[in-house]
This record gives sequence, C-alpha cells and structure tokens, in this order.
Amino acid sequence: MNWIKAHFQRYRERTPWAFCWRITLEYLFVSIPVAIMLLILDIIGLDIPDRHLPLDDPFFMADSVTLTPIVETLIFQAFPVWLARKWKASFSFQVFASLVPFSLAHATKGLGSGICAGLIGGFYFAFTYAHWRAQSRWTAFWTTALSHALHNGALCAIPAIVLLCGNGPSWTVAGPPATIVALALPASSEPNGSPPAVTSTGSPPLPPTPLVPLLSTESKPSPSRWTSIAAGVISHRERRPGHAFTSLHSYHVKRQEYLVTT
Repeated sequence: MNWIKAHFQRYRERTPWAFCWRITLEYLFVSIPVAIMLLILDIIGLDIPDRHLPLDDPFFMADSVTLTPIVETLIFQAFPVWLARKWKASFSFQVFASLVPFSLAHATKGLGSGICAGLIGGFYFAFTYAHWRAQSRWTAFWTTALSHALHNGALCAIPAIVLLCGNGPSWTVAGPPATIVALALPASSEPNGSPPAVTSTGSPPLPPTPLVPLLSTESKPSPSRWTSIAAGVISHRERRPGHAFTSLHSYHVKRQEYLVTT
C-alpha cells in the first residue's frame, strides 16, 4: 500500500502537462488487462453484459473527444469535488465523491463499462481533478477533460487504424468499451475478393450462422487483410440480442450492403 501512495505522490509533484499525459497512459495500461480478462470470461461463457459502441458513426467519435469529456468533467468531477470542498472534506473524500457518481453512471451501460470506464477511469479522473483543484479551477478542468479526451481518442483510433489497413467499413467492435477489441473482417467473404452475391429481392444475403466461413479455407483472407481469431471463437457462441458480440453479425451485414452499393 505504501508504494501505491508513493506512486501517486510522485504524480502530484509533476507539471500539469506531464501529469496529464502520464495519467492517461497509465489509465490505458491498467484498463487493458482488465478489459481483456472480461472479454475472455465472456468468450468462455460467463455472459459479461456490456454495451455496443457505434464507432462507425463519425458524430459519436467526434462527440467522444470533444463534448463528452467537457460535460462529464463538469458533472462528475467539478460538481462533486466542489461540494466536497464546500464541506471541507479531505482529499480522499473528494476523490470518492467524484468516483461514486461517475462509476454508477457508467455501470448502467454494462459491467465492462462500469469496471473499466467507471471504476478505473473514474478514479483517475477524480484524482486528477481533486489534485489540481487545490491550485486552480481552470487547471483542474483542462487536465481532467484533456485526459478524458485523449483516452477516448485512443479508443477511437483503433478502428480508424483498422480502416486504413482494410477496404471500406470492414471492422466491428466488441468487448468492454474502455478497451476496445477491434475485430476486423476480411474485405470480402468471397474467395477471390469479389463482392457478395445479391439475392432476388435486391438485398445482400445474410452471413451464415454461425460465422465460421470468416475463417474457413473457402474464404481465407489474404495475409495483408486484418482478421481476428476471436471472430472464429465468437462465431461458435450463441449470439445474444443486445449483447456487444452481436455486433459481429450486424456489422458483417452492413459491410456486405456497403460493398454491394459501391
């Protein structure tokens, strides 16, 4: 416990910018193994509830790195810390007062979000704001909001990188939102890269159930295409309505529609 206190004490001796980018990286590195563990537990059948993130929506991605960090900093960090300071609460209680509502708000979106974004992210953002609030409201606000924006931006960058390495919207997202697992599908499910066939109704056919051909010998993607072994694992699991992994099916359909229309 002493080494944890010493670790965060060193943060309190840093300049605002050095504090900001280091605390953001630490948040990512702490949440990644937790998110992977939750993903593994879900794959083996423990049914970890979580939300789907619409990372194919540019408005959502823009909002997550602009408006959301500002609003959440005001609601979940600035206001609770202001109340705690008004009652002359200790530094630890100020962090706690910010952590609780932030965690509860994210827990309503799923267990993965509650743990990775709510508890872990909530602690780092609360610690950031409470520390810098002792010096300046503005410093507390911009360090916390920027750390939040950098974290969300890093998550949004993962599918963006996949898009640059693939052809069209050939990715899907599953897992705890604090650490996104990008499941990049091959650009086409046909062996020679040709667009999928169109049914007599004019709509593209649905992918088979389960989605085994994604990794089968008949539809093996070229080495330059991004794919994920996790897709093959998930394909053997029963798809549950409303679950994050259901996006593997829905995005595959949307990808087919994109290839047909273009």
